Amino acid sequence: MRADHKIRNALIATIACGLLALFLARYFPGYLTNTQYVVGFILLELLTAVLWNYRRILLPMLVVVFLLAGMKTPLFSLCSTARWVILFAGAIAGLAIYLAEPGHWFGPFHGVAFLCIFSSFASAVVSSYPSTSALKAFSLLLLFIYGMSGARLAIKGREEKLASGLLRALEALIYCCAFSYFILRYPLLGNPNSLGAIMGVVALPAMYWGAMADIETPSLLRRRIALVLALLLLLSSYARAGILAAFFSCLLLSLCMRRYKMFVKGVGVALLAAFLVALWIPVKSEDSSVDKSPIAKFLYKGHRGSDVLNSRRPVWDETLAAIREHPFLGTGFGTSANGRNVVGVDPGSLHVDTVVAGKEHGNSYLAIMEWVGLLGVIPFLLLLLLIVNYLFRLWCWVRQTGNNNSPSLPLAVVLAAGLIHAGFEDWLFAVGYYLCVFFWVFAFMMVDVLPNAVRARPQTESWPQHSNTWPASLGAATPGR
Repeated sequence: MRADHKIRNALIATIACGLLALFLARYFPGYLTNTQYVVGFILLELLTAVLWNYRRILLPMLVVVFLLAGMKTPLFSLCSTARWVILFAGAIAGLAIYLAEPGHWFGPFHGVAFLCIFSSFASAVVSSYPSTSALKAFSLLLLFIYGMSGARLAIKGREEKLASGLLRALEALIYCCAFSYFILRYPLLGNPNSLGAIMGVVALPAMYWGAMADIETPSLLRRRIALVLALLLLLSSYARAGILAAFFSCLLLSLCMRRYKMFVKGVGVALLAAFLVALWIPVKSEDSSVDKSPIAKFLYKGHRGSDVLNSRRPVWDETLAAIREHPFLGTGFGTSANGRNVVGVDPGSLHVDTVVAGKEHGNSYLAIMEWVGLLGVIPFLLLLLLIVNYLFRLWCWVRQTGNNNSPSLPLAVVLAAGLIHAGFEDWLFAVGYYLCVFFWVFAFMMVDVLPNAVRARPQTESWPQHSNTWPASLGAATPGR
């Protein structure tokens, strides 16, 4: 009966939309020929579809819209506006639904997240661009509210499907990017640093876990192919921060899962892939006389010099100087004292760092310290330390119990890679950038998934049933692989 009820409602909604379109075409044709009105109608349809089935649709819709807003596609302009509409609707509706349900709860992580919001709004008062800073703080508020409510609703009761759904989505993204970059030669994600960021922080670490945790032959083969493609895409970007983040996150995952042999094999495959990429894929060089050896290509990216951090030191020094000038309250969340506002930008021309306020920082931690000052940064540091604490507790438990199929592991490996990558790129608190949305949605999800795995010490008989029960698509890991 419930299925029939949904079909009937969908049919009624379709007929109503058709009649409305006919009415506008007959009596108000100007509305259908004006670009702004058409875009507004499309956004209204997206919003209606999202709220119609909030739990299942909003999270995938939010991820896709933010991702398309950072891609060089014809949908860039539409999605750049739609992402904020969907985030706003998702945050407000998610909070209302979550509070209305029995059993809702908020812990220390959520309390510290609200302190971060207060700190960001307080910094906007002293900003050179107070309205811009307040809007950016409001976007962070929406993201955190959605993480506290909507993201948790999306996985409530579906923790076991979380990992398999994430891996399938990442497979689709990897295959699309591989087709675009290797076949069409089209930079779908724009700047190579963006390609390195999404592959090194999200795609490759999560697929690495999927390749180790799954023993079903068809699924394992498909995921290993996706893993190799993600590795080639990452290396072809020559993004050193992404490569470093992927390496250390996979190393930590291998150590906690006791899969040393597979990690050594993976390093061998990566070295061979790096040699082939350096041989066949060029890197843009400012000086044709520089060393073109494979090692030099990845270390210096075609630039002259012997300092690997040569491109980061000037922006780090500039950010440290700004911190010394505004030590206590900062320059305002999302803004800089000598920065410029970015209203409309081409995603293909963006460096990851310039997404925020037109000023490159080269380090997310230095950026937030400049924005909110030494006093305002305290809750942000506490929030990050809580994430590190959760990761440490989870990995200790996995290493002790051998439960390599925990649904929190793929979230944890992405968060670990993100914390490393954020030390070299400026995206961790840039809500307009899709990697920031992925990171914080995963962080709030892990708060709900993690306590079942760390509630007690290795007395495995006290763990919830879902910790050891997995769908056939994931299978059970075997220690000998």
